[in-house]
Amino acid sequence: MSIIRCPYCGSDQVIPGESQSSDFKHFEEILKLLSPSAMARLGIRLAREAGIPPYVGGLIGVVVGGTLVLVSQHYFYRHYRSAQHYHCTHCGWDFAVADKT
Repeated sequence: MSIIRCPYCGSDQVIPGESQSSDFKHFEEILKLLSPSAMARLGIRLAREAGIPPYVGGLIGVVVGGTLVLVSQHYFYRHYRSAQHYHCTHCGWDFAVADKT
């Protein structure tokens, strides 16, 4: 049996915990920042500054934003959601340990 140590303080005084609902709120905020429409706006702005037609920057932004959303959803649902959640009684931080599979 391996002992789980807190990644913040190194203590072995950890107890099993549950996933916090705030984790999902943070994930939703990240998705808003990486959304295809937000990335399209960024692409249009950067394209104008670079002298490239804005529609090209917008198209690239939509593709990049869509890809980032798919990748982040995959990692969140596959790794973080299925991870074991812990609470350190020494420093008070919550953390998760993902399976190595």
